[in-house]
Amino acid sequence: MVASVWLRSLLFGFITTAGIPAAQGEVMTFDTPWGGSPIVVGNYYERGMWVRETAPAPKQPYHDLYRVKFATYSNTPLLRFNGAPNLPDVITFSLTNETTFGLSSVDLGSIYLPSYTPVTIVFNGFKSDGSVVTNAFTTAGGGSTSLQTFLFDGGFAENLLRVDIPSKQWYMDNLVFTPVPEPGGAVFGGLAVFGGLLWRRWRR
Repeated sequence: MVASVWLRSLLFGFITTAGIPAAQGEVMTFDTPWGGSPIVVGNYYERGMWVRETAPAPKQPYHDLYRVKFATYSNTPLLRFNGAPNLPDVITFSLTNETTFGLSSVDLGSIYLPSYTPVTIVFNGFKSDGSVVTNAFTTAGGGSTSLQTFLFDGGFAENLLRVDIPSKQWYMDNLVFTPVPEPGGAVFGGLAVFGGLLWRRWRR
């Protein structure tokens, strides 16, 4: 009984003091750098996230994805995609270090304002286990002149290798994602100390 209490106390102390890194959310705002005019985006990087047009229209690579300022929606830059409906353009998001991540929320809107017709934007998430998850978000329409915040479901919370958006004609801002944290040296050191103490206790 005494050994059991000692072991639980030691384990609790390690967990609460070892400094195991928690996943921290990042927000892709598309704000920097900004040149003051619409910028065609071939490859855009922010906070470790990479966005690019991976299936451009034939003979017109990277022609439909822009960073723009559109005061009706926001006073800061937004991501704008105006893909032709009949062409196979796909926008892809992934981390630059090729590790997995999760998505929490995103602000979306139609490129037509006021927006009288709802627009559906599809996100296809490709996970490390080979599975694919999908969320489809539909804007309000009805004369809307503002971006809407949409929340991803639990399938997008972790283990994503990349996310593709095959939908056309949308604005995006404030993509909230969570990278997988790198294991800290403190964790391995703490585990080694804990294992050593446990072995010594067992030897007694």
